[in-house]
Amino acid sequence: MPGRDLSTTDDTSVVDFQKVMLDRIRGEISRLHDSQGELLATTRNNVQTQIRIHAAVLSLLRAHGLTHLAETVTTDLAVLMDVDVVAFCLEASAMLCVPPENIRVVRDGTVAELLGSSNNVILRENIHGDKQIYGSGAGLVRSDILLRLQIVPGGAQGLLTFGSRDHDYFQVGQATELVCFLAQVLEHAVRAWLNQAR
Repeated sequence: MPGRDLSTTDDTSVVDFQKVMLDRIRGEISRLHDSQGELLATTRNNVQTQIRIHAAVLSLLRAHGLTHLAETVTTDLAVLMDVDVVAFCLEASAMLCVPPENIRVVRDGTVAELLGSSNNVILRENIHGDKQIYGSGAGLVRSDILLRLQIVPGGAQGLLTFGSRDHDYFQVGQATELVCFLAQVLEHAVRAWLNQAR
């Protein structure tokens, strides 16, 4: 049986192999390009969130009383955070003065019922807004974030919530560090103004 002449090459095989390799490289470049686009979009989103949180914190620090603080939370923060509804709730035992109209007073234990005993924040998607929290704005809410406010250590609590008409604007797994910082700033501001009112 004659041996195969290895000195000859199959031009068709070489061309096919080159095409496969080129297609593979093009696919990899396309995947890298998509990943780069996603990374840039995430970075832009994070920067935008930081800018919003900074502006929101400054607006809370400018409040000159509990009434002004409540107005800032329920009106200015909705614009700054690009949401449809913001609710500011305090449990009844936290209020030793007549509450401003922008603060929703809820019964003691409400915050623990909503967040549990250990969660300081929860994200909810595909929901129907809770009238107890959002009042007449509940019909708009399809996703939200609930943030615990520890008004009296070991005692009365409050709630800061952001609601959106988009069912997936807030999603389980989203980063919450910055918005939790905003809630802590509000928590300290509420304590200070409540102490002055006593």
